[in-house]
Amino acid sequence: MDKKLHIVSAGKSEVSITAGYRKNILFVQSVTEKKIQSQADFAKFRNNMQVFKKRGFLVSVNETMPRYAPGFNNCNLSEIDANGQPRLVAALTAYQYLQSRSAIQFAEGVRSISVPHNVYDKEVSDKGVVSYRIDWDSISENAIAMLATVYNCFNHSSTEETYLTTVFGLLNKNRRHTNSMAKFTRGNL
Repeated sequence: MDKKLHIVSAGKSEVSITAGYRKNILFVQSVTEKKIQSQADFAKFRNNMQVFKKRGFLVSVNETMPRYAPGFNNCNLSEIDANGQPRLVAALTAYQYLQSRSAIQFAEGVRSISVPHNVYDKEVSDKGVVSYRIDWDSISENAIAMLATVYNCFNHSSTEETYLTTVFGLLNKNRRHTNSMAKFTRGNL
C-alpha cells in the first residue's frame, strides 16, 4: 500500500522524517532534528505534525513516554506489535529487506541515514525466533527514526486513515460486486 509518512522519533532530540513509500521503495524527502527546549517549541512542533496529518500523511510517533503521540499513531519500537513480535525486530527485518534491494532513496540534499551493522547483533533461537541486541549508546537518533519510518511502511495500524480508506474501499467494491451478482442471478441485471 502506498503511504505518505511523517515520522517523529523522540529521544535525546526530536527527529522527524518525511517520506513516501510506493512500489516497494522508500523515498525520504526530508530529515530534521531538533531539541525541544520550551513549551513554545513543543507547541510549534506538534502543530507541524497536525499540518502533515491534515495533508493525508500518516503521522506516527516513536517515544517511550506519550508526549507527542496523543492524537497521532503511536509506534514505540520497544513494544510488541499485533503479531506478538517486538516492533524493533520487525523494523530491523524490514530495513534489511529494503537495504538489500537498494530500495531506500533520499532526495537531493538529504543526507542518507543508515543503521550500521556494528550497533546490533542478530540472534536466532533453536526454535527459529529472531531477536536483536542493540547497542543503544552507539545508535544515532536518526537511525532510530529511520527504523520507525521503515516499520510504518510495512505495518498498518487499524487507526490509520489511509489503511481504513483502503479497507472500506475494498469492502464497498465487494458489496457492489455482490449486489450486481444478486441482480444477475435474479435476472434483474
